[in-house]
Amino acid sequence: MPLAALAVPRTGWLGALGPFLPGGSLGLGAPGGGPCVAFVGAGGKTTALFALGRQAREAGAAVILTTTTALRDPRQEEGRGFDGFLFEGELPDPLALPRPSLTVLAGGLREGGKIGGIPVESCSGLKGACDLLLVEADGSRGLPLKAYGPGEPLLPPCTDILVACLGLGAFGRPAEASQVHRLGVFLALTGLAEGELVGAQALVALVTRPGGLFAPAPPGALRVLCLTQRDLVSPSELASLLEALLPLGSPREGRGSFDLLLLAEGEDLEIGFAGEGRVDRRLGA
Repeated sequence: MPLAALAVPRTGWLGALGPFLPGGSLGLGAPGGGPCVAFVGAGGKTTALFALGRQAREAGAAVILTTTTALRDPRQEEGRGFDGFLFEGELPDPLALPRPSLTVLAGGLREGGKIGGIPVESCSGLKGACDLLLVEADGSRGLPLKAYGPGEPLLPPCTDILVACLGLGAFGRPAEASQVHRLGVFLALTGLAEGELVGAQALVALVTRPGGLFAPAPPGALRVLCLTQRDLVSPSELASLLEALLPLGSPREGRGSFDLLLLAEGEDLEIGFAGEGRVDRRLGA
């Protein structure tokens, strides 16, 4: 997919991803249903997931939000803003969702106030029942960084957009279990020693090396790198990281490349494409 400059310094999730959906929008009521957007990585997946779901609902969509792993039960959290909650075993046949709506679908209940995931094989069928399917496909135990363990992520084969989140809260801090989920895998992947500071090259390795964040992306899926927690790094730290990451964007030369770079602070986003190592410099200003 060609990369080009997009003159939108700040937007929401739907504004960022909308141009890459079929027809450049949600395509409400399209035959075969809507696209599947899966979130992996660490540092704010669930916040992003619900933000995109609410924005799509406001645009008139029927949205299903689910997980293939586990997430905190949104019924016990404030501000999630969903309309309905269903368990997979209770789904009516056929499933007819009101439009607009945001429906959370759980595979079951787990200890610790969490809901369990649905099988990845169920996601293809769900696409046909909604305008947008959102899937949290990875777990990170609330830490800013992670590497994939065996069998991770639990990514639906029908994924159209893969969003890999990377929490900047760990940038410049020691590589230790309080910052990184699957620390041993992360150290092997990045070449860091435990306790060594996490710098730009370590994060580049996490994104690009075999076994890195985009390694499981299905062929043809849009690859979105989202740097979350941008308020936790200084402008100079952010600039150094961008300088290291941006040349890796396009053209795609390997499984580690990405199509779109986002910077997130809470639910606010800034957009930049990584084509030919260039980015709208407002991102690092």
